[in-house]
Amino acid sequence: MRSVLAMLALICVHYTAHGQQPDQRILQAAVQTKNWPEIERILSKSNIGTSTNAQLVGLYTLSLLQQNKNVQALASARRNLELDSSRMQSWLVLAECYTRNDQRAGALQTLTVASSKFTDSVQVQWALGMAYVQNGRYQDAITPFEEVMFRRSDPAVMYELARCYFKTEQYASASELHLQLTERYPDVAMYQLAAGESLLARKKIAEAVAYLDRAIQLDSSRTEAYLVLTGALQESGDSARAMLVASVAVRRNQQDPMAWYNLGLLRMKQQQYDSASKAFKRAVALRPNYGEAYFNLAIVQEQKGFVEDAAKTFVRCALVSSYLAPDAYNSLAIMHRRNGNLTEALTAHQQAISLRDTSSVLHISRMNSCFEAEKCELAETFISEALQRFPTNPQVLYTCARCLLRIGRADQASMLITQLEQLDPKLAEQLKTLMRL
Repeated sequence: MRSVLAMLALICVHYTAHGQQPDQRILQAAVQTKNWPEIERILSKSNIGTSTNAQLVGLYTLSLLQQNKNVQALASARRNLELDSSRMQSWLVLAECYTRNDQRAGALQTLTVASSKFTDSVQVQWALGMAYVQNGRYQDAITPFEEVMFRRSDPAVMYELARCYFKTEQYASASELHLQLTERYPDVAMYQLAAGESLLARKKIAEAVAYLDRAIQLDSSRTEAYLVLTGALQESGDSARAMLVASVAVRRNQQDPMAWYNLGLLRMKQQQYDSASKAFKRAVALRPNYGEAYFNLAIVQEQKGFVEDAAKTFVRCALVSSYLAPDAYNSLAIMHRRNGNLTEALTAHQQAISLRDTSSVLHISRMNSCFEAEKCELAETFISEALQRFPTNPQVLYTCARCLLRIGRADQASMLITQLEQLDPKLAEQLKTLMRL
């Protein structure tokens, strides 16, 4: 971290300029050799906790940071800033301490204040941009990164700014910077890969493939490059080469679960279910919490007729991935519905909805299970719940009305059709046709 190194340089100058008493000589020697435990020991012995010397407290903070004693470093950094808030390094080190303690909001607040105090500092703007990135606030990171690039256009700045453009779907701006990087540094695989990704996002498939090929030529160990290249080839319609690239990826990166998962997806799309199953199983063997691999393995198992195995795998997916759990239970419910097990289907639907009650899709899926099983009388409670949660959702209104028509509740269905005439006339017309049948 440049700010920390600058702080260290200032401290070294301080000790060179002031006498050579024994303790100072020992401390200066420890500083010059970056002997962090020794620095901590010397300063602790000199009662650093009560010292009002901001440079000494700053050095003590640095020694703690370098030893990953992050909690103690944060307390020391706060005290250092109280002693002297005029030094930019004090603010940067405090922000670093917050980050090391996973207190990102504190880091961001510290750097926001620092950016207003040190308006001409490139270091502060850079640190502020990185703090925004760590908080997932890519749009906010663009302004400080642009400020830094205006003053110092080095590759790290260009790369981070381009990444923020990409994350905020400003693909033209992203690809412009990525292409500049590939021109300046043609032998850096990371820049070739980034250029390929941004060009792919702009649907410039042929150009993207060329950069991605170059990225793999420069560094064949980067699985991500193979993944993006297979996606580009699939989009161009070259499924044969996409499969070849995916196969090469697993040969060169046999311990990479993403490479096996990617190969499994391609084989599944080509209905090569046996080999797809093997690839997904290899992926989860390498990464036992790989939710996406479990999810697609379950789909393949169902396609092969192994319903019990698929059910267990969907549940396994839900257990290892809270994000995918609602979709896993919903897919399990649909599988049970297709196999005539409405009771088990409704149980799985309830599990899905309990995990993501805000999803209209999950509520619709549950009512569809009743409709497909010709058991719409069981859906009355579900209809009331869905209409209460999503009173203006056209698909919800359509699904509810369809179930109501099946159980002879034409008056209630007509009320929903009246609403649909305003929201989605096509769906309303479909229901009117059902009423006439």
